Amino acid sequence: MPELALYVQLYPTNFVEAITVNWIEKTQKLLLLEKKYPGRVFRITYESLIEYPKSALGEMFSFLNEYWDEELFESIYSVAHDSGPGDAKMKFSTKIRKDSVGNGMQIPIAAMPTRLVEQVNALHKLLGYKTLSELYETDCFNEGNKNIDFDSFWLNIFNKVSRNTFCLQLNGVCKVIVTGSKGGVCAFEISDKELKRVSSDVWSNCVVSMSYQTFCKLVLKETSIIDSYENGCIVVEGDVVIATEFGLLFFGE
Repeated sequence: MPELALYVQLYPTNFVEAITVNWIEKTQKLLLLEKKYPGRVFRITYESLIEYPKSALGEMFSFLNEYWDEELFESIYSVAHDSGPGDAKMKFSTKIRKDSVGNGMQIPIAAMPTRLVEQVNALHKLLGYKTLSELYETDCFNEGNKNIDFDSFWLNIFNKVSRNTFCLQLNGVCKVIVTGSKGGVCAFEISDKELKRVSSDVWSNCVVSMSYQTFCKLVLKETSIIDSYENGCIVVEGDVVIATEFGLLFFGE
């Protein structure tokens, strides 16, 4: 997404921070435009368009004084037309899909700086959304359907991999943050090829953050550590090399 390039350059070590600043700036501009031209701006949200497309588009066409024909839902995917700007995935779609709603909950809120959380919450209030803490505390991303105990997993994986660290040329401390009501914080240190679990309050070379949903998918082998990182579901702050080594140690094949 080229529109994010500048923000990634400004915040190269935290992709969540980059996309959040991008969203804040663009949303603020849209709200200013809406305030300046109240009778000429029609607000439509992603959620309303996906969940209630006929109603949302009907209202938008009415605002534009255009005739609304529900057959557009079929013809837009079957009749050749200028695709215009927007998400490139549209070119590969055959219908309006709802399975992306709520996917943002996979992004670990722990990776978002406090100053941005406050700004996002303020904008959410203006847009009629819940605050971030309210969103992450609900089961909107099916956390309730998962039942992997955070502490038990790390105890088991520690006992399993602590015998295999002799081959690692690695020294450092990694802190893992799993957000959500079933998540937690833990930290590990490798020194002289020995793996130790240490206090989560200690200084660490890197911090790895993820949501409870992503954590469960990794444990259940429904996704890989690399795919989760590349998709922005895992955020690394600090030494990426050390974080990668720890990630492969705990979640590698």
